[in-house]
Amino acid sequence: MSDYQQQPPADEPPGLQGSIESMAEVDDGVELVVRLRNPLDRAIHYISDVRGMIFDPTTRRFRVQLSDQGRPLRHGVAIVEPRFRMIDPQSEAVIKIRLPKTIVKLADAPSPTGELLFEEHAIADADEIELAIGWAGTPYYSDPREASQGAVAVSSWEQQSLRVNFPLRSETG
Repeated sequence: MSDYQQQPPADEPPGLQGSIESMAEVDDGVELVVRLRNPLDRAIHYISDVRGMIFDPTTRRFRVQLSDQGRPLRHGVAIVEPRFRMIDPQSEAVIKIRLPKTIVKLADAPSPTGELLFEEHAIADADEIELAIGWAGTPYYSDPREASQGAVAVSSWEQQSLRVNFPLRSETG
């Protein structure tokens, strides 16, 4: 396939590339399949777990993060490190991501009476799904010193983030 996305600027070396293999509706949601390509002469390591899902009603974009970039750090909450996968030099790999039909999140503001409110967003409400995959040219190793300093270890490990966009609706209607 030659339609790989997320090419770096000319002054940066190439990195992880991705292309849409397929998108299918399944019983309990949607399955995204992406073909990843490593053009480098060394292995590329990437996050293989969904770390966050965000629906933006303004842009109608459903963002699926296999990345810790931009994730808020919540105090008092256990931080679970993601699973990582590797792609050998000059190789390809296929990843499958299953998404639920809807996501539910805590509303940004409570009700007028102070009760917690939740927002529910359906993937069907989106015009596009953006998949962001954090990656680096080196393996990730947890550093116990970073936890005591409050650092966000995985996001500081990420070298770049690959973005692959799945259009859900055509531009004409």
